Amino acid sequence: MKGSLQRVFLALNVLENLRDLAEVQLGQPLAKSNREKQRLQVEHEESLAKIKEQISHERQNLSEEHQKILNERRSKNKRELSGSVQGIQDRFDSEAKKLVTEIKRLEIELSEAKWLAEAVIEESQKRLHREREEEKKSINELTSKLLSTKTKLSRLQDKTMLASFDGENFQSQFENISVDEYRSEICKSTEDAKQLTTAKLPRLFRGIGPSVSLMLLAGIVTLLTSYSITPLPVALCIGFSVFITPLLIAIPATRRWGKSASELVDRMGKLSSLQPQLEMESNKKWAKAAEELRQKEWKSPLEIERRLKIAREKNDELLDQARDSARVDAREAHNSLSPKLEAELQSLEEQTEREAFALREKHANIEHAEYRRYQECLQELTAKAEDLEAQIMAEWKSGTDEFNQLIKHPENQDLIRFAAATSRGNPPKQEGANTSTPSELFIGFVDPATFQTVYDSDSELLRSLIEPNTKVPVGISLVDPELVVTRSSQAFRNAAIEFHKSLMLQALTTVAPGKVRFTCIDPVGLGDSLSDFMHLADFDPRLITDRIWTEKSHIERVLADTVAHMENVIQKYLRNDYSSIQDYNRDAGEISEPFRFIVINDFPRGFSEVALESLSSIITSGSRCGVYVVLHVDQSLKLPVKFDPSLLETNSVKFQVHEDQLSAIGPDGSSIDIASKPLPEPQQITTLMKEIGASAIDASRVEVPFSAIRPQELWAETCDDELVIPLGRSGAKNLQSIRLGRGTSQHALIAGRTGSGKSTLLHVLIANASLWYPPEELQMYLVDFKKGVEFKTYATMNLPHANAVAVESDREFGLSLLQRIDRELSQRGDTFRKLGVQNLPGYRALSGRPPMPRILLIIDEFQELFVEDDRLAQEASLLLDRIVRQGRAFGVHAIMGSQTLGGAYALAKSTMSQMQIRIALQCSESDSYLILGEDNGAARLLGRPGEAIYNDAGGAVSANAPFQIVWLGDEERDSELSHLQKHAESTFTRDQPMVVFEGSAPVHIENSIAINEASTQAGPHIWLGEPVAIRGPVGLPIKRQGGSNLLIVGQQPETAVGLISAALESLGRTLPETTPERVVVIDGTPSEDPLTGHLEKTAANYSGVSVKSWREAEDAVATFHSDLKDRLANGQEDNSTRVLILHGLQRFRGLRTVEDFSFSTSEGPPAPDKQFEELLRDGPTVGLHVVTWCDSVTNLNRTIARGTMRDFELKVLLQMSAADSSLLVDTPAASQLGGDRALLSIEETNQLEKFRPYRLRGS
Repeated sequence: MKGSLQRVFLALNVLENLRDLAEVQLGQPLAKSNREKQRLQVEHEESLAKIKEQISHERQNLSEEHQKILNERRSKNKRELSGSVQGIQDRFDSEAKKLVTEIKRLEIELSEAKWLAEAVIEESQKRLHREREEEKKSINELTSKLLSTKTKLSRLQDKTMLASFDGENFQSQFENISVDEYRSEICKSTEDAKQLTTAKLPRLFRGIGPSVSLMLLAGIVTLLTSYSITPLPVALCIGFSVFITPLLIAIPATRRWGKSASELVDRMGKLSSLQPQLEMESNKKWAKAAEELRQKEWKSPLEIERRLKIAREKNDELLDQARDSARVDAREAHNSLSPKLEAELQSLEEQTEREAFALREKHANIEHAEYRRYQECLQELTAKAEDLEAQIMAEWKSGTDEFNQLIKHPENQDLIRFAAATSRGNPPKQEGANTSTPSELFIGFVDPATFQTVYDSDSELLRSLIEPNTKVPVGISLVDPELVVTRSSQAFRNAAIEFHKSLMLQALTTVAPGKVRFTCIDPVGLGDSLSDFMHLADFDPRLITDRIWTEKSHIERVLADTVAHMENVIQKYLRNDYSSIQDYNRDAGEISEPFRFIVINDFPRGFSEVALESLSSIITSGSRCGVYVVLHVDQSLKLPVKFDPSLLETNSVKFQVHEDQLSAIGPDGSSIDIASKPLPEPQQITTLMKEIGASAIDASRVEVPFSAIRPQELWAETCDDELVIPLGRSGAKNLQSIRLGRGTSQHALIAGRTGSGKSTLLHVLIANASLWYPPEELQMYLVDFKKGVEFKTYATMNLPHANAVAVESDREFGLSLLQRIDRELSQRGDTFRKLGVQNLPGYRALSGRPPMPRILLIIDEFQELFVEDDRLAQEASLLLDRIVRQGRAFGVHAIMGSQTLGGAYALAKSTMSQMQIRIALQCSESDSYLILGEDNGAARLLGRPGEAIYNDAGGAVSANAPFQIVWLGDEERDSELSHLQKHAESTFTRDQPMVVFEGSAPVHIENSIAINEASTQAGPHIWLGEPVAIRGPVGLPIKRQGGSNLLIVGQQPETAVGLISAALESLGRTLPETTPERVVVIDGTPSEDPLTGHLEKTAANYSGVSVKSWREAEDAVATFHSDLKDRLANGQEDNSTRVLILHGLQRFRGLRTVEDFSFSTSEGPPAPDKQFEELLRDGPTVGLHVVTWCDSVTNLNRTIARGTMRDFELKVLLQMSAADSSLLVDTPAASQLGGDRALLSIEETNQLEKFRPYRLRGS
């Protein structure tokens, strides 16, 4: 311990040593008596401690034995009581179960009886209903039979003309008859009627007919016989008498039968009149029976309910009796057992009291004996000490000079300087402060009057030897101790926290800005205790680790991050090369590690077992890694069982706060009161924090010079087996390089948020690779999808290694570049198969072969390729996957960077898994897990720009290698590239020109190679602009076929004028000049438009090209229409090609289609709109073409009929809505165009291509 506080304790130890030396030199009996005194005192204390321990042990044993016996007796009595209670309970449960069973049985019987009653009632109802229906049916049948018989007899009575008879007597016979009598009478009458109708009457009528016939025949025979004998009158009389005599005999019998029938009819009538009365009586009887049945139906459930109620009452009574019986039994058992238990308990207590009294007497006797012995020794030693006190005082006087020298030693002057710095709030100028810990942290002054040592006499002597009014400034050094421990009760918590805040202020003002960081944990104050320091987060959140942590989960995580940082420092930086972070920082220079202080309040509140394990690791190994713990322990809480309390005692600086007084605790338990400096005012602290935060921002920038990795000699390396490119410094002495081409290290992923240094890393990679390797060894394709010009300098400087450079690239260009590399892979594959080699090293081992360089594809913000889920993204994904999987054998390596790897559309995980090298800069936690691995979040702990993690094992935690990227400024980079360009001029010649694509750069007509080199040999052609892919200029031939007309649509007048000018110049160079009026331009530009006259100026440079005003549009169309008719009529289809250009179709009202619904024919020339339609339809086949621009789809539909649109198979679309784009080319692609992009559609080849249209000359 090297702090001034430790020096004070050292001075006390020196005095004690001097005292021992004086005793040895004097050799007086006092030394022996003192030693004997100390020995006796120690022995006395030891014996007392042993006796106390023995008594305590015996008392504990007796107490345990007594408690054991008492517990056994209680458990036994409890078992007996619980047994008896259990028996009673069992009996009660048994009775209750029986009662429950009986109740269930009665309920079952009741339910069965109720069911049976319901069944009987239901059956009775059904039976009565059936009887009633049968009775009604019988009465109806009898009634119908009576009516039928009555009808028959009435007809018979009418036929026979029988006399009616008196029915009163007959009716009187039936007035008071019953239903049964009525039924029997009806049956009798029915039988008589049946007999009458079935036997007697038929037989009567059967007899009358033949009898009458016979009598008539007899009369006739008699008449004929008498006529032959007697005269005719006599014969007639004889014949009549023979006929009438039998008839007179039969008439009385007939009357008797008629009378009988009449009586029967009357009886049937009487019965019919009695039918309603009898039916009423029958209904009354049925109603009476139904009422009786209903009474029975209600009576049965009531009876059942009554019986159930009686059963329940009986069951409740039985249950109450069983409960009362159980209570009585339990009370009797308890009364019988309680006296017995109380007696046993009283006996045990008396026995325990007797044993305790005996032990106390034994202890008192032993203690009194030892005390008497101690007093005797003390008196003897005191007598001897008085004689030698003067001599010892003289010897101790010699230690005064040494102690005063310690206080006034020059090394202590820095404490005074620290104290002054704190009072002023200005950090002291300390040389080397950025690479080493402060020599001390000032904590206050010590008054010698407050010195406390083990012996009071020593303290008084020490105070008498120090000069009066001396104030000793003291501080603590954090070189050796792992932690500072401050203990206090909850009542003096604020004083302890103010002491911690003072230490934090001292650290901030004595260490260089940005080189000290705090992790604050305040679970009780919720951050309020240390809120003054949160102003640092406004400038750099790393200075305060983002916030003050209060939650258990947050505490676990922040301590785990600190442990991870320590692991990284130990394994990557210190190893066995450095003993501590201070030694490492002296060699590291710019990349020195900052010191970290973990300030914890109210320990152990808020600490879980996981957090305690992390804290133990930090305390044990923290100081070696530059991590120090400032710990406030709440003395009202016990330390957790899982925490080793010795960690707070070993190699620590300990303080105690009591009654707002801060005291330092020495190694031997002695204490020194410290008068700490009061904290500045809150406003002063705030101002100081802002100044320190602002200084930390300026000082946090770490710049490792590019010269640290630059080669001494240009192009001195080869990459036959491996491509090695240094990127920065790893640790104090090592360089970190990216290695491609060996094993699985073939491709790399780079991720880092804005400002993390990703662009610097790519520049360092490109520039350093160009310096280490010649173009014959390495070629690069550079693509930047950012809206910036990061890679433009390599095109400007004509970097010899770059085959293609794209700035603000379009997705289409990126895809074409991937297609080009894919073709290179195929070509190399064919070459390797022909030569029988497996890979690039094998090819290079062959002699006499042309050089085959490695290819390095570098794409920044490669995620832009996948922002849309379309065909382009799918094709790009397939090509990248093929390059990543097959590039290893052919020397093709991909390095792709992005700010984030997340998103809905991204590179396939299977492709990313093939890219084993990962370089992670500052990024979010989710991106850290994406680029490094699901269990590797190390990148979220990176703190400064340019700090990165290199991992060549697919993100495995064990392969993390932190490093600092070198700084390469724009001026230094351009200087290196200029030097490289001069070196390449004499040693390198390009085989093919560099492809440069600058997305935002305008494309001018005057720079068009295609237009400037165009001629009539290739036939009519229109050049429109430059592609967004690696290919030639965008153009289209003018063919003699249907639909070969060009339509340009879009609301960008300047772009439209540029396209029309490009078409005009293209046609002016590719159409024969001998053709009269080969190009006719109708300029619809308004006169007030700034673009007026541009087309006329362009046409003036070419013969046979004329420009006319919009008023002459109809005449021009008529002229071309007349030429069309002549060519068709005279067989002149092969005449020279002519083109009509209509600029501003929306202004030509005369050409608008007019719907004609009449059937009349006109012999005059067709209307202009019809001429225009015929020209569009038939003109291209004979060499007459139309090129037109319209500002919107709406105006286009107003001018051209829907059917005429198919005559424009060549279309150029500028930016427009998705609906208009879909209407023209069946895709909304034009809605995604920028202001400097256009879309070419050729229906014949189903081609759809985005391009950059030419701009006007001089624009």
